[in-house]
Amino acid sequence: MFFENDNVALRVIDVLSFEQKKKVVSRNSNRPFYALSYRKKATNTVFEYDNQCISVSGKSIVLVPAQLDYIRTAENETMTVVHFLMVGEHSREIKVFYPALYEQYEKCFDEILRVWNNKEEGYKFKCNELLYQLLYMIRREEVESEQGRLFCLADRAARMIEREASSSEFSVSLIAPRLNVSGTYLRKKFQEKYGMSPQQYLTEVRIELARSLLKTKYFSVKEVARRCGFENEKYFSTVFKEKVGISPKFFDV
Repeated sequence: MFFENDNVALRVIDVLSFEQKKKVVSRNSNRPFYALSYRKKATNTVFEYDNQCISVSGKSIVLVPAQLDYIRTAENETMTVVHFLMVGEHSREIKVFYPALYEQYEKCFDEILRVWNNKEEGYKFKCNELLYQLLYMIRREEVESEQGRLFCLADRAARMIEREASSSEFSVSLIAPRLNVSGTYLRKKFQEKYGMSPQQYLTEVRIELARSLLKTKYFSVKEVARRCGFENEKYFSTVFKEKVGISPKFFDV
């Protein structure tokens, strides 16, 4: 997130536009303001600070916090930057955001530059409004992107369950470590996407597989239980009757 805390007060102090064709290296130290910039194009832009190196390309938005010492190397770069003061949060991280619908952000940056340069009555209020609008747009896209990523996480867990449901050695406790998340986090996001826990989903998949196998009449109840990942026939029969309402012995007779 650009700003973890959205309870902040902002005030635009300058809006500038740059077109840098030749390579330039600028050193910035202890600036009292934040900078939010949009690059229409950038061939080789690099920020260096605190032993970090961040490369930035075109169609990107960059937030540089106040009081940060950094070096910017740029070449063939066109950008608009908004300098602003902020009360309520302080960070030492340069953050980069690549918006999906960059045209909307580009128009907003163009508008804030136009308003600032024209300096009509009340222009500072309007620039502040546009800056808040930009940050709102970024926050909304970040949240929607994160939600999409989390749903993707749940889908990956579901596909893993479907692939390995027939193995009695498979357990939902194996999923979270494979996806590099905590078990609690996975259960929460899986519940949000599928309306049930991973364990419940595993049971549903196994019972559906059992129904298909029983309908073929090729396998005994014991063999179906084994092929569907259940530890033993008795437990399988108990779960099957609970879910289907009839013993597997008499299913589809």
